[in-house]
Amino acid sequence: MGKTDEAKADFLASIGLDEGNGDPYFNIGLIYFDESDYSRALYYLRRAVEINPRDSQFLTELGHLYLELEREEDALKSFKQAFENDPDDAQVDFHLGYYFLYKRREPLHAVKYYAKGLKKDPVDQFALADLAVAHWVLGNTRKL
Repeated sequence: MGKTDEAKADFLASIGLDEGNGDPYFNIGLIYFDESDYSRALYYLRRAVEINPRDSQFLTELGHLYLELEREEDALKSFKQAFENDPDDAQVDFHLGYYFLYKRREPLHAVKYYAKGLKKDPVDQFALADLAVAHWVLGNTRKL
């Protein structure tokens, strides 16, 4: 049994002990998302949100999954709800930056969201890299 399989087994055991805790649903959902098993990821991430609909992290990752499933409207609803629940969560801004850069191909909007998120979390390496890509696409090489 690999480490990922062990983690899944542990999270399932945790769910068996406390079905009202969204964290193990979220964690196993992320594993399935990472493995591109989107149907299972969707089940577990939705369940995490059902248990704790105010958790911006749960909502943001569910929104990201919706983007991968080409369910843009559902993704934007999740991001909006996450922002309303926790406007200080930089990950919401970073995921919206991702959406505009890679899904909508609107780098100017992406720059706006990455910059907003980086004011909240200035050391997020993924966001900094994606912001550089957005500037590069725009031809703003002096900002890199």
